[in-house]
Amino acid sequence: QVNEKFADPEVLEDPDKMQKLIDRQGVLQDKIEAADAWNIDQKLEVAMDALRCPEGDTQIKVLSGGERRRVALCRLLLQQPDILLLDEPTNH
Repeated sequence: QVNEKFADPEVLEDPDKMQKLIDRQGVLQDKIEAADAWNIDQKLEVAMDALRCPEGDTQIKVLSGGERRRVALCRLLLQQPDILLLDEPTNH
C-alpha cells in the first residue's frame, strides 16, 4: 500500500505528504529488518522441508494429526521462541 501511494499524483505534488510517506516506509522497513522478515519465504521452505510438512496450500482439514502437529511446530519455529516446551516426545 505504501509503495502504491508513491505513484499518487497528490503525494508527488505535495512535499509534506511525500516526506510522511518516506518516513512511513522507513518505519516499515525497520520493522521488517528487525523481524528478519525479508527471508521469511526461505525460512518457511527450510522449516517445512525439515519437518516434512505437506505442501503449503494444503487445507488443514485434510491433514492427519501428525501432519497438523508438524505444521504447528513449523509455525512455532518460525516465530523464533527462546524456548519450546513440548509435552510429549516426537521424532522432531
